[in-house]
Amino acid sequence: MEDTYYLIIDGEVVALGESEADLINQAYADGIEKFDVLLREDIKDGHEALMADALLLWTEAKTKQFHDFENTAYDAPKMALMAKLGVMAKRVEGGQYDN
Repeated sequence: MEDTYYLIIDGEVVALGESEADLINQAYADGIEKFDVLLREDIKDGHEALMADALLLWTEAKTKQFHDFENTAYDAPKMALMAKLGVMAKRVEGGQYDN
């Protein structure tokens, strides 16, 4: 499984990527100087992990990435949504969201 990094601005996940450097460069290119880049696997607290995953899902939904016609990220947006929810379900079963 590839690494997932979150670009977080004002507590909201605004982008994700496979490279920390790419996200940092993206933030600076957009003129943003106050941000965090967080590797998903580095989150050890269960509640924080749940929040990070939920924020990512919410951010993608907010930008219509699961919409059949308006998304720009997925060829099959509903399948992508099912896959992301499936990962979250496995994390619940595996206790990764426990505190």
